[in-house]
Amino acid sequence: MLEAARKPTSQPSQTAGNTLPHTTLPHTEFLPRECPQAGNCGHDYRRISMMEYIYFNSRDELLRLRITEIAYFESDGNYCNVVTANKLRSPIGMNLTNLEHALDKQLGNEATTFIRIGKRFIVNKRYICKVNIPKQRLVITDYDRFTFQLPISRDALKQLKALITLSTEKK
Repeated sequence: MLEAARKPTSQPSQTAGNTLPHTTLPHTEFLPRECPQAGNCGHDYRRISMMEYIYFNSRDELLRLRITEIAYFESDGNYCNVVTANKLRSPIGMNLTNLEHALDKQLGNEATTFIRIGKRFIVNKRYICKVNIPKQRLVITDYDRFTFQLPISRDALKQLKALITLSTEKK
């Protein structure tokens, strides 16, 4: 069945009386078929879900980010910066509210991975480590490559702490 999905389909295109073949390939064609590492590690790279990535498209750029690599988004007026696990900071041409809608639209249920905190940040919940209300700091880390201390208002941190406490009590 996978072989049938890889075959291009030809459809005639009407252009000035000429018929040209139009090739359509599924998105799996763009993924590597074998493990890029030496030897056979057993990974099937064709089964990578497209939901593992989020795309930001502008007039001049296309930014593709793996969801698990996003540490947080930070508002900067009408723009946002996305900060990744390798500390790469990239601007995105939308405000935080539009970014929330884009996350919901592209990720669906996976959008719950992110939480908006105050007026300035959207954070990957997987990396929340410490909520320090007196110092007005949120520490996010993966315990390996990065640690960020984000300045957040007391009220926003109190709400976050209450939300985290409530969700852990339900389990």
